[in-house]
Amino acid sequence: IENITLRNNWVIQFPIVLDGGGVEQKKFFIDKIQSLQKTYKKGLEWCAGMGIIGYDILAHDLCEHMSFNDFYEPAINNVNRNAAINKIKDRVSTYLGKSISVVPESEKFDLVVMILQRLGLMPRTLA
Repeated sequence: IENITLRNNWVIQFPIVLDGGGVEQKKFFIDKIQSLQKTYKKGLEWCAGMGIIGYDILAHDLCEHMSFNDFYEPAINNVNRNAAINKIKDRVSTYLGKSISVVPESEKFDLVVMILQRLGLMPRTLA
């Protein structure tokens, strides 16, 4: 099990197999979102894996609530475990499934993030 300590002293624990690039790319997302000079009410990290990007967005107070979606049940279990460890279950929700249909239609997000390599794009594409 690996550990990453975020800026507010939250500790995110994860088996390395769940890191699909989020550890390396989380700074890109934080820098990009901070450059927009706004905060968000509800975010979604799509294909979240261990959820490090979403957790870092929360840790930087860039979003009030973060939802995480992944099709891999151990990844969602890991996201839920970290929410409990860091006592932020009220700021986190999770969805298990491969399509957007697992997210209730009533959910509305003003921020959606995902690692772009999953679409064959590099982060600089959006820069």
